[in-house]
Amino acid sequence: MQIIRGHGMPGRRAQLAAAPTVPAPLGVPLWVWGLGGAALLFLGGKAMAAIKDPIDFVKRIWAATEGLGLVARARLIIIAHGAYETGWGRLGTAVQGYNYWNLSAGTVGAPSKDWTGPVILGADKEYTKEGKVVNITQRWRAFASPREAVLHYLSPQWINPTNGWNAGYRTAGTALRAGDAVGFVQGLRAGGYFTLPLEPFVDAAGKQQPGYQAQFLATLATAEKFAKQAGVV
Repeated sequence: MQIIRGHGMPGRRAQLAAAPTVPAPLGVPLWVWGLGGAALLFLGGKAMAAIKDPIDFVKRIWAATEGLGLVARARLIIIAHGAYETGWGRLGTAVQGYNYWNLSAGTVGAPSKDWTGPVILGADKEYTKEGKVVNITQRWRAFASPREAVLHYLSPQWINPTNGWNAGYRTAGTALRAGDAVGFVQGLRAGGYFTLPLEPFVDAAGKQQPGYQAQFLATLATAEKFAKQAGVV
C-alpha cells in the first residue's frame, strides 16, 4: 500500500468554500507533501493538473459524473460536497489524490479493512458528543482520476441507495439521486460521515457556529451559480 504523508487543515474547508473567489495557493501552505507525493501525482500515467478556480472545479466534476444516470441537481450536490470538503478541490486530499470528498480509510489507530489502495495520512479533527474537539490522523483514500473517485464515491462502499456502507449512507444515496440536499446531508450525518453538528451550535471556545447543514446549503447555492457561469446547467 502506498502511503503519502500529509498535513490536513480541516478548518480551511469551510473558509475556502465560503470564499471561493479568493485564490488559495496550492502545495506546502495547505498540505505538506511527503516523498510519496510525486509517485501519486503520476498515478494513471499522467500528472495531475492543478485546478485553476472554482469554475474549473465545477467543470471537472461535472465531466466526471457524465453518463451515470444522475439528474443535474444530484451532480450539483456532488460538486458542492467536494467544494465544501476540499475547498473547491484546493486542499490536500484533492490535490494529491483526486479525493474531493475526504473519503476516509479509517484512522491510523483504526484503519478500514475494505481499502487496500493508496492512502494519504493527514491530521484532522472530530467532534465528540460533548462538543469537544479531538485530534486524529486520518487515512484518506487516493484515486487515479476524478472519474475513478466519483465511481468509488457512488459505489456500494459509500453513498449508494441500495447497498451503501450503512443505513445513513443509503439514505444519503437515495436523497442524492432525488436531488434532496437536506436529506443527503442528514443521511451523511446519521451514517457517521462527519461529526460536526448539523444545526448551529456553540463550540468549546464559546463561539456560535453555523453547523454543517447551513454551510453545505450555502456552498450548494454557490456551486449552482458557478455551474451556470460554466455553462453546464
